[in-house]
Amino acid sequence: MDFKLQLSQADRICDETNIRYPHRMLVSTPEEFKTLVSKDHVIGYYKNNTRSKDHFESANCVPLDCDNTHSSDPHNGFSRSTSTMPSLALPCLSAIARTI
Repeated sequence: MDFKLQLSQADRICDETNIRYPHRMLVSTPEEFKTLVSKDHVIGYYKNNTRSKDHFESANCVPLDCDNTHSSDPHNGFSRSTSTMPSLALPCLSAIARTI
C-alpha cells in the first residue's frame, strides 16, 4: 500500500465495555493489519486514547462494519463468497471478527 491507515488498538479482546485504545498504529501492510485486528481496535485516533465522540481527533480511512450479532453461526451472515461489494479502485483491507 502507498498509504498508512490510522488505527488504535486496545489491550483487550472482545470487551464490549472497553473505551481505552492506548496503541496508536499506522498500518500499511496486511501483516500489520493482522496484528492490529488480533485485539479490539478502532478506526482513527482519540484524545487521551479514550474512545468517545467528544475525544475523536482524526481518521484517514472509512470503516465498513457488517454486524452479525443475531447468530454465532458463521454460515448465517456475510462471507467473502456471498457479500457483494462494488469494485473500487482503492486499496482495501478486511478482517472477519466475532464478539464472543
